[in-house]
Amino acid sequence: MDFSNQSINPAIVLSENKSVKIESTFATVVYPPSTLYNVQGSTYDPKHIPGASGYSWKQLLIYYGIGVPGNADDCCFAISPPAPGGSTHPQFLVGGHMTTSSNGVVPVGGICYLMPLCKWHNSTNRDGIPFTPLHKPILELYGYMQAEPAALFKMRLPSEERFAVIRIKDGSWISENLSENSMNLFEARSKNKAADADDHYFLFERDKEDNSLTLVNQGGVKDLSEL
Repeated sequence: MDFSNQSINPAIVLSENKSVKIESTFATVVYPPSTLYNVQGSTYDPKHIPGASGYSWKQLLIYYGIGVPGNADDCCFAISPPAPGGSTHPQFLVGGHMTTSSNGVVPVGGICYLMPLCKWHNSTNRDGIPFTPLHKPILELYGYMQAEPAALFKMRLPSEERFAVIRIKDGSWISENLSENSMNLFEARSKNKAADADDHYFLFERDKEDNSLTLVNQGGVKDLSEL
């Protein structure tokens, strides 16, 4: 499947091709380079799906122990450019995608960084402007697809479980890894239209060798493709 169109909504890509195979990814905690730039094309998030708030990039940072509420690093990591008074700085409001490339472009499958930002620094008005980050740990993301939701990236992280699903639960996109037994129960509920079944989901099987994921089933395709 060609993900070279950087602006594409991955949920729509997945809904249009049942044979899609996506590569695995991983994230590691590192100290940031001295200069970073906003990644262009990474502004998509699940709020564009009506009623679905979704797993956020901020949550991914907190999952790795970065910007945990109440900790010293619960703040925007951008030292410069300086934010004006009355802006959202220094609040940690979003997980911002950053790159060392001044043009803000990250190749498909390439490396970028994720760090806590306020909305002022995360704005597209700051594209192309060099950032000086705090010397605090951030995330280095491998195999990133620009514009993908955080829930999809999280699903691509390595796991020992054979199956993975990205689905809407309580109005939000989430991802989960499933054993074969859990997958069978999930499919049975969906097939029998149980009260707790998911209307919108993508079910994947994970390759043991390279952790890549192949789409094996999906639900709610028509609604997703019309977004």
